[in-house]
Amino acid sequence: MHRLDNPVRPYPWGSPHLIPAFLGDEPDGSPVAEVWMGAHPLAPSTLAGADPLGEDGPSPTLDAVVAADPEGVLGEECAARFGRLPFLVKLLGADAPLSLQLHPDESAARTGFEREEREGLARDDPRRTFRDPWHKPELVLALSTFHALSGVRDPDVSLAALDDLGPTTSPTLDAFREALRGPAGGVGAAGAVSGADRVRDALDVAMSADPAGLAGACEALAALSGARARRGGSASLEHAEDDDCAVTLQAIHPADVGVLISTLLHHVVLEPGQALFLGAHQLHAYRAGLALEIMASSDNVLRVGLTRKHVDAAAVLALLDLEPAPVPTLAPDATGRGVSTFSPPVEDFALDVLDVARLPAAVVPATGSPRILVVLEGAVSLVRERAELELTRGGAAFVPAGAELLATSDGRGGPARVALVRVGDAR
Repeated sequence: MHRLDNPVRPYPWGSPHLIPAFLGDEPDGSPVAEVWMGAHPLAPSTLAGADPLGEDGPSPTLDAVVAADPEGVLGEECAARFGRLPFLVKLLGADAPLSLQLHPDESAARTGFEREEREGLARDDPRRTFRDPWHKPELVLALSTFHALSGVRDPDVSLAALDDLGPTTSPTLDAFREALRGPAGGVGAAGAVSGADRVRDALDVAMSADPAGLAGACEALAALSGARARRGGSASLEHAEDDDCAVTLQAIHPADVGVLISTLLHHVVLEPGQALFLGAHQLHAYRAGLALEIMASSDNVLRVGLTRKHVDAAAVLALLDLEPAPVPTLAPDATGRGVSTFSPPVEDFALDVLDVARLPAAVVPATGSPRILVVLEGAVSLVRERAELELTRGGAAFVPAGAELLATSDGRGGPARVALVRVGDAR
């Protein structure tokens, strides 16, 4: 097992205080958006104080260690299935919304990647959409109250929120609302179009609007939402997340198509310990809060708004799942005393949250999967054979396949909880 030193990503939307406070560091005022834990070549972790390659010089990065001995580090099964560490773990601390985005499935990722390779686009070209041939499902475990937009909701819910705003002075916002209503007055009326078609029609209005029309619609939506929030009362409470979102997005990304699109999506609020799973082609944006994010190790992000980075609206529209669906929360399985397991419907990763004090004999059994452990609460000692590792909140370790650990806590740091990320079951 090896303690990990993990790179920080200072994206502008990052919070200056959420991650530093979690790690027990003094904030310096600069944004700390993400801390990456894994072997992604863009920003791999370093094995602190270790020399597993048997060479002189600085400690190696985790991707180099995996490349030097894939079967020994990953285990035979993981090496055969993936040929790499298939997951990436992140601490994410957001003060402002991330881009409105989706991720491709495996087929779309491979096809898009091969096409852009043939076109000669460099992997780091800002116009590039598909940076690798892998999909990127992801799971978010809230560590604080966490706000997100996630997946298309019932268009009648979106329409009710828009209708409650009252009359507008924006032809584009009116057209957007009427497209969402549908030509026959909505789902349930004779001859009405489907919910997905209504959402598509509203998207067409938003994304084909001229700049002046879009700006006017976003301004009107934010102004009316702010006024509704100030009025108070039951209607305002019912649509509180819609109002806060519209006002916030317009303030940070004025006249952005994402301001309108946000009205079509679920407004999700997770409390600590709750999880959200995002599969392929689900439009989403994280808005604010602290979370542990686990994903397939990929950099494929298709953006449609709320960003200054490359936007590929055509690719997003070609892949976007428009079918209204429930909020994609993921409940844990009770797999045993002291263990809660989150099992998303993918092979790349699964998450066990360990209550160390309740673990039988505090043993973390050997498995055929490599693991990354992150301390979520308290302080933990990890013991393997004669080696011992002390980790406090936010500390992380890499454990190769086949290693059995003893996890203990003296309780001085309060209850001890550990996130253990591993490869998911074969499907």
